[in-house]
Formats: sequence, C-alpha cells, structure tokens
Amino acid sequence: MKRKIFFLVILLSVFVSCFYLFKKEKKTIKTVDSFEECIEEGYPILQTYPETCQTPDGRIFEKEVDEIDEELIDKVNSKKDLITVNHPQPYSQVSSPLTVLGKARGYWFFEGDFPIRIEDEKGNLMAKGFASTNEDWMTEDFISFEGRLEFDSLTESGFLVLERDNPSGLEENDDELKIPVKFKKPQMKTINLYYYDPMKDLDDTDNVICSEAGLVAVSREVPISITPVQDAINLLIKGEILPEEKDRGITTEFPLDGLKLKGAKIVDNILTLEFDDPYFKTSGGSCRSGILWLQIEKTAKQFTGIEDVQFQPEDLFQP
Repeated sequence: MKRKIFFLVILLSVFVSCFYLFKKEKKTIKTVDSFEECIEEGYPILQTYPETCQTPDGRIFEKEVDEIDEELIDKVNSKKDLITVNHPQPYSQVSSPLTVLGKARGYWFFEGDFPIRIEDEKGNLMAKGFASTNEDWMTEDFISFEGRLEFDSLTESGFLVLERDNPSGLEENDDELKIPVKFKKPQMKTINLYYYDPMKDLDDTDNVICSEAGLVAVSREVPISITPVQDAINLLIKGEILPEEKDRGITTEFPLDGLKLKGAKIVDNILTLEFDDPYFKTSGGSCRSGILWLQIEKTAKQFTGIEDVQFQPEDLFQP
C-alpha cells in the first residue's frame, strides 16, 4: 500500500511540474509581441534582412528598420546560399576601421581570400582589401571569413562590396554581394594651414625678406582620418582662403596648376612628400618658391613625429 502511495505521489509531482513548465512557456510566448522581446527571450534570429526572430510556437517578428531599397535587399537575400555577412548588417552604421565577418562557400575564395571594398553612394572607391579564411577553402561548404577596411567616411552612405574571386577572368564566373551601409558622422579636429602675410615679413627698411616670419596660421575643421598629414597638405595646396582672411592681408599662390600630392612617408622623423608638378609651377624666383616651401613645411611639422620635410623630385620649389 505504501509503495502505491509513493508512486502516486511521484506521478502527481511529475504532472504538476510538467503543467507548471507548460504554463510558464505558454505565458512567456504570449508576452512576446515584438522583435526586441523575441531576442530578449533568446529565441533564434533568422539570417534574413531585415532580421527576423522566431518563437517556439512559429510566430515570426521582423526588426523595424528605416526606409530601405527593397530590390537591393532582395539581391542581398538571394545570395544567402553563396555568402552571408554577419557584420555589418545592411543599412547599419559603420566606421573605420571596419571589420567584416561572415561565411561563404569555398568556391567564393581563391587561395583562401577574396576582394572586398567600400564604395560611396555614387560607386566611387573609398577603400579596398581582402577577406580571408583560416579554414580549408577547397570545399563547397560554408567557411568563415574575416576582413578589415580602413577608410575616410566623407559621405553619409555607401556600399560594402564582397567580390567572388575569379582567377579565370571569365565573365560568367563574376559575382558579388553588395551591402548598403551608413557611415557614422566623422569625428572632427582642428588643424592649422600656414599661408603668408607679406606685411609681417618686412625688414627695417620695409622690404619683404621672404622668411618664415610672414607665415600665418589659419584654422580648419577636418575629419579625423588615418592620413592626417596628406589631408592637411592637400587642403593647403587648394589655396582656399576665406574672405575675412583675405581682408587681414593673408595671401597664397596656391593652388598651382597641375600640382598634386602623390604620396607621403615618414622615416626616422623625416617626412618625404612626393608631388607631381607637370608644368613646373613650384619654381620661379627664390622668394616665391621659398615661401611655397615654407608653407608646406610649417603645415606638416604641426604633426607629432615630424622634424624635417623633404620633397620628391628634388628639383621642386627651386628658384
């Protein structure tokens, strides 16, 4: 008799526990009324865009997003049997450096990597690089990849493009995944550009002596970037002086027709700037060429780690 009672108690306990768990799960499901609540409960997120979350009873909640290009999103979702990107998601805000994470079929790679790039909304190239994998890419299965891109976000929106590597060069093997992204508003900083005021560069007899004494700093707000020196020099040689600065007597002979900065490198605190001067506009008179040299040198030396400035070719800024 005691044994029968014992088993009855156990069966009753199991029934009550199952009933309680069933009620709890049912209650939990009923309280899920949005995408956010669905993911808070730990239910799976489906690999679609916009992202969707599915509850155990089969209900699906879609993440609310801003206005999107439905045709473009359809193209993104149509590639999910070939390549999927976990980060960044379409229309998410990104900044530099951008880490790209996802999975792709092995035949999307060649020698373990494939090209990736960032374009602005007009299709202009902002940065390019490669995504790579540490897994065996000689497979038709999905394998993970990771890439990194550094860029200057000077526009509000653009695209991350993941290109199938195509060593054959055959057009029928070309393919790409194009993901729309939004660029975070760039952080700004203040820099100085050095222009010239001849009235500050006079000797005792009021003759212009063409020296550093005539250089005048004007401040500019520029985006923080990975190439601050090049950005400053490029802005300087545009020669964009504000009206109020002109009223103060500030002048410059920049811009010079055809003058372009081709490259910059720093070795042992020495900055070497390479220019293209097809029309020899940096030459012509020791005073003029000397002031042009000083403007660039002073602008560059405001950056930490630059103690000297050299130019290539060496015949630039000569009388």
